[in-house]
Amino acid sequence: MSAYADTSALLKLYLPEVSSPQVVAWANTLTQALPLTPLLELELVNAVELRRHRREITSATGQHVLALVEADIANGILQRTPLDLTMWRKAVELARRHTAEAGCRSLDILHVAAALALRADLFYTFDQRQHDLARRAGLRVQP
Repeated sequence: MSAYADTSALLKLYLPEVSSPQVVAWANTLTQALPLTPLLELELVNAVELRRHRREITSATGQHVLALVEADIANGILQRTPLDLTMWRKAVELARRHTAEAGCRSLDILHVAAALALRADLFYTFDQRQHDLARRAGLRVQP
């Protein structure tokens, strides 16, 4: 199974939240590395840094989290995965087909388009708009 986890899910692997145990349990069932696209990496790093800015975590915790991400890349749990123009074309198509009805934001569209471009079988998200868009685009969505 090829899965795409958006930022709302990936972050729960590294910073404890209510749903973190659910995400960890799901991630432990995977047999392939999770793709870490440039978009995901940017959003993951930015989310950690925003938490530091808001003083929700310490600088040391933020550095530790980012080191864990790098370790998971080195260990093959995450795989840096480039995206090409296919993703952008799919994003424009999704916007044309679904935004007027679903009220999608550009970042929601980009994540779903990335999953489609990577031919993911499953889209894992805690973001309701992305969940709805991924379902409309024909992806199997969890949780």
